[in-house]
Amino acid sequence: MKRRADCIFAAGLFEGEGTVYIAPATMKSSTHLGHLTIAVSSTDRKTIEFLVNRWPGYFGHVPPRTESHREYWRWQLIANKAASFLKDIRPYLVSDRNRARADLGIAYQDQKERRNRPTQEYRDRQQQYHLQMKNLTNTR
Repeated sequence: MKRRADCIFAAGLFEGEGTVYIAPATMKSSTHLGHLTIAVSSTDRKTIEFLVNRWPGYFGHVPPRTESHREYWRWQLIANKAASFLKDIRPYLVSDRNRARADLGIAYQDQKERRNRPTQEYRDRQQQYHLQMKNLTNTR
């Protein structure tokens, strides 16, 4: 169980700098059925290290693309780790939109199945989650 103060701080970071994404299932692959991803980026390395130390996942450095850009660090979680993070911060999210995005990401991951040959119905359901998240993300 994470400390309440850590979850509150992480919720604020996520609301300000985070993103949540449900990748679509592809018809070309029987194994790629989409996935849940969350990420936070910041020019402050210590901020990203805070997240990595409490919710281990991908930690990367992105160098400046041009002289006018700054370097930044990125933290990312996928699948069950992403859903676990969303469950930890959900009570502390302020915006309705971000609460809805967290709820959808959690629901998506909770219903995922492990199959060798998924049915078309399952692929269609995965695609609906992707489209719902895309709509929430593009709504301001």
